[in-house]
Amino acid sequence: MMTHRVTAAVTAVTEPAITASASFRVLSFNGLTKEIKIMRPVSLSLTALGLALCVAGGTAHAQGRGSGGVPPGLAKKGGLPPGQAKKMYRPDDGIVVLNDVFRHHGYTFIRMTPDRDSRIVFYRYKNGPIRRAIVRPGPERLVFVGVPDVVLHEVVVRLY
Repeated sequence: MMTHRVTAAVTAVTEPAITASASFRVLSFNGLTKEIKIMRPVSLSLTALGLALCVAGGTAHAQGRGSGGVPPGLAKKGGLPPGQAKKMYRPDDGIVVLNDVFRHHGYTFIRMTPDRDSRIVFYRYKNGPIRRAIVRPGPERLVFVGVPDVVLHEVVVRLY
């Protein structure tokens, strides 16, 4: 950054500069005197730093959040990065796990009947009476009704 200023008297120009970051040099050519502002290395680095901050600030602002606080690229994909969304289980997924845990604990899985969103499971422990369990979707998780506590705990651990 060079500034040129035509001056009438050489003595006024050669006095020490007021600013600490620049020095002035006087050039004379054909009776005209020009003052050239010469930047010191410190002020050059500060100028470069300021320019870099302006450019970086504009770039960071351009990469901000889109509408609803979701970056534009993720808005097309549902709003969550891959692997961070909760797995939503259907009642049929719960039946598969429930059947496996029942068999592991010695229960007999007799049959399953669908009832709208829910699934009704009939099971028995060894030669005991036939019992009924219901698996239905909840707001965030599957809901298990009529399942023994030991079995229920293991089913929940395997699913979630």
